[in-house]
Amino acid sequence: MHDAITAIEKALAESEQLLGAPLADHARVDPETGEVSPVVTVVTDNGGPFRSFTFEAFIAARPELHHVRTKARTPG
Repeated sequence: MHDAITAIEKALAESEQLLGAPLADHARVDPETGEVSPVVTVVTDNGGPFRSFTFEAFIAARPELHHVRTKARTPG
């Protein structure tokens, strides 16, 4: 799970460097509700690291991310 979080953090850091701004700055915000629309969808299989509380908390803390899990061992 920690490797998965580290990989996503590195990918986000690189994308933010390329964009020149935090990814969250590019997210749309609903003016009425304040809800942030995800900018990036992270697709993973349904493996243990991606079901962990730590991984889910990491995703939940970043409203610009959306996590989709597929059937185990078939992320394609």
